[in-house]
Amino acid sequence: MEKYFSTFRKHIIGINHSISTFYHKSIPIVYTDWTASGRLYQSIEDKLKPPEFLSTHPSYDTRILNLTKWAPEAKAEAKKFGVTRFIDN
Repeated sequence: MEKYFSTFRKHIIGINHSISTFYHKSIPIVYTDWTASGRLYQSIEDKLKPPEFLSTHPSYDTRILNLTKWAPEAKAEAKKFGVTRFIDN
């Protein structure tokens, strides 16, 4: 298990680094960026996640397809309530 995770661990920002402060000679860096760690472990999550039909949430791809498909209908509905400007990418 250690060997498997060492591949991921070596890409963690600040791993095996420390900083010196006025009060301490050396303090280990602890990096806790959840977005970055999510990307780091994406390959593990891909192996562990259930098929979409067994999941309580749609896959990322399905969600994007649905939002793209429903956008014109949502805009038309919003216009009924006076919304006239939309941010399009």
